[in-house]
Amino acid sequence: MKKFLIFLLAAAMLAACGKENPEGGNQTVSCEISTPDAGTVIDLAASRSLTISGDATVNRGEISKVELEVGNAVVTEVREVPFEYSYEFPEDQQTGELTIRLSVTGDEGVTDSDEVTITITRSEEELPETLTDSRDGRAYKTVTIGGQTWMAENLAYLPDGEQDGDISWTEPRFYIWGDYMLDSEDETERRMAENALDTYGVFYNWWAAMDGDDAPAEGEHAQGICPEGWHIPSQSEWDSLVSFLSESGYSADADDPLAIAKALAIDKADTWMVDPSEEADPLPSWPAVNPEKNNSSGFSGYPIGFRACSGTDIWMHALYSAGWWTSTESSNITGLVLATRMYSTDPYFRTNSDFNPGVGLTVRCLKD
Repeated sequence: MKKFLIFLLAAAMLAACGKENPEGGNQTVSCEISTPDAGTVIDLAASRSLTISGDATVNRGEISKVELEVGNAVVTEVREVPFEYSYEFPEDQQTGELTIRLSVTGDEGVTDSDEVTITITRSEEELPETLTDSRDGRAYKTVTIGGQTWMAENLAYLPDGEQDGDISWTEPRFYIWGDYMLDSEDETERRMAENALDTYGVFYNWWAAMDGDDAPAEGEHAQGICPEGWHIPSQSEWDSLVSFLSESGYSADADDPLAIAKALAIDKADTWMVDPSEEADPLPSWPAVNPEKNNSSGFSGYPIGFRACSGTDIWMHALYSAGWWTSTESSNITGLVLATRMYSTDPYFRTNSDFNPGVGLTVRCLKD
């Protein structure tokens, strides 16, 4: 009987020294990587991010430690379960197999792990279309949307290399945004004024944009200030852009196909802002709400406002609106012309805004 008791005691001690269950073997922990599935193939030319999600269970006690590894790197942001994490691939991400490993530890020292292996590929990336202006050698990104090829940046051609300091309602004028703000005490104003010409392009009054051309008849083009083979888009051509986006599922509101402003607004942080005077509750269809979801069309519209041609405010609506000239004269008020407008707190892109031709606005050229 004594030998039998010694045998039971020894067996119990061996069980207590087990690697996974140092506290007696009663706690059990399990974990699982839910996404991605094993064998998933990611093409870096098409996607630079990966959603990783996982969970763990414990029959008693708590999960005390969670560790997610992608390759050999620990993702420090993931510390709890369940989790869903958007992993951004580094610029030097290698192709081939990539192992994702989830490890969890219970508060009694019990551990479990799960791993999946995915494959990283990199197909030949399609380079963006470009336009080089032979007049100054400046290159522009372009984008084709519904059969129309647009400049994806504002025109930055400055004929004499210098901007004008005065305004005119009847003669061409050229402006660069915010040069006077380079010495501003406001950090946002200083940041926006740096490299303003490269970032926002030139602001042209309508006479400068048209470069001596008259408003064209329906179906005809006015080259205006645009490079050879490109022209100032008419209102009807802007309307064609809106129609394509609204009919092709680019709306940010499932119940309103015309809510396509977000599809045209650039998706960079610290660009589209909610106007402090706005009293309405924010809507997800506004360009200023979740701007990272903007720009599904690739048009990349910057909210840089306009150069006023009267009053005491020189520049207006920066961070709150964007707009571009059309080649079309207003049919409502003699002497005015039409511009397109979009606002940070408005889901719509408007092509029929009556403007004084002395206002300075940016230009997007459309390929003939």
